[in-house]
Amino acid sequence: HRRAAKTRAIGATQHIAGAQYFHKSSIDLVGIASTSWHTFNMMTLRHHQKDAQPGYESPAWLSAPPMRYQDGYVWFLLFASLDIILTWYILRKGGTEVNPLAKLVIERWDLAGAIAFKFSIVLFVVVTCEIVGRHKDHVGRRLTGVAIAMSAFPVVWSLTLLALHGFLIHTQPQL
Repeated sequence: HRRAAKTRAIGATQHIAGAQYFHKSSIDLVGIASTSWHTFNMMTLRHHQKDAQPGYESPAWLSAPPMRYQDGYVWFLLFASLDIILTWYILRKGGTEVNPLAKLVIERWDLAGAIAFKFSIVLFVVVTCEIVGRHKDHVGRRLTGVAIAMSAFPVVWSLTLLALHGFLIHTQPQL
């Protein structure tokens, strides 16, 4: 009763299902350690779920649902990274960028711009696949496959060009 009176004076008590539980700041201020922090969290969670559906657990703070097509995203990211690497290698050997938008980005911001441009596209595609997939799984899965194929094409093309030229595109030495 004495502990409850001190806590009430601070004004940090909660009444849940007829029992009294103390807020963590009250525990720290008053020195009451009889209720563990985990027990408090579980009681608070149950208190906030009283209007929720049975079996519902509220997500943790700053949590996100699991990604739906993680394996596909790994392949997509691999091909996007290889595209940047191979494009940069070909450009350094005297080749040209055939994508006009990417060419503009590279001319203006160099390698850092190319990387930012490529991975902003990657981020957009992943977010789009996740949003679409949450509504229609088969469409999201197909969209992920199309993204992988579209990302793999420039890599295959670059490797083909490098193979045709003996992995060297001859240029004049720059002085």
